[in-house]
Amino acid sequence: MPDDLDAAIRKKLLALLEETFLDAKGYYLDKGAPYLLTLREIDSKTASTEFEGSHETIAGHINHVIVSLKYTQDFINAKDLSHYNWAEGWEAAVTAIQWEAEIAALKDENEELMKLVSGTGNWLEGNKLDLMMGTIAHCAYHLAIIRQHLVTC
Repeated sequence: MPDDLDAAIRKKLLALLEETFLDAKGYYLDKGAPYLLTLREIDSKTASTEFEGSHETIAGHINHVIVSLKYTQDFINAKDLSHYNWAEGWEAAVTAIQWEAEIAALKDENEELMKLVSGTGNWLEGNKLDLMMGTIAHCAYHLAIIRQHLVTC
């Protein structure tokens, strides 16, 4: 792959991760709507409240997104993926201290993924680009669910 194409892909992936987690520029989120700004407004009680008709919680969704970010890093690094259990963690209830730790873990995993993206090349090799695009869409989906829950609860 030409270096300029690889660099362009890397730049776009980093911009979308920044949009999703740190600072919405309006590519696809409203300004002020990324994960870390959204979660700053949520207390542990709200994060632990079950969604109507479900046992899911905001904390559970965040736990799932953290696992997704770890999975993506392990996939790109060609690590073993057999230990991932996607059914765990959905019914999470958290204390204030646990909620702050979960938000910090989300921030840390996004930073780690951004570092990995910055240092990864050959984005068209294998399924790396496919997985990254899917990860960003997947994370955006869960953010939308969280934001919709905040409006309706």
